[in-house]
Amino acid sequence: MKYRVLLADDHTGFRDAVRELLSRDPRLEVVAEARDGIEVLALAQKLRPDVVVLDIRMPGVKGFDAIRQLAGGEHAVNIIVCSHSAGEAVAAELIRIGANDFLSKDDVGILPQRIHAVMAGRSPRSSLSDQTPAQDPIRKSE
Repeated sequence: MKYRVLLADDHTGFRDAVRELLSRDPRLEVVAEARDGIEVLALAQKLRPDVVVLDIRMPGVKGFDAIRQLAGGEHAVNIIVCSHSAGEAVAAELIRIGANDFLSKDDVGILPQRIHAVMAGRSPRSSLSDQTPAQDPIRKSE
């Protein structure tokens, strides 16, 4: 069985690199790419991917709002946030509102393993979501 992945990042070069990385794993299939928050929500609703790999800083719908919409409702989807700027407090807040995992873009090479872990039900959601959210500049801008 292949896991269907939707990539959401406003940087074409990053999406290209992630698509290439994921294409090396025969159990993963990139089904679409989104350049902004509005597009990711529409594509997720239309295509029903298994996992959305989401940057929280994109034009359109803000990352935190996109996570709430993607994780809630009848057609909830697994979400791995892949972003440059977020500390532990922000990662904990992302997990608390519905993301399954957080990964720094500097560590994107392990994304295939993290997708498989999330799909197998292994994610940091439970341990990170128990932390108290702290004030963070990223959250204030969302």
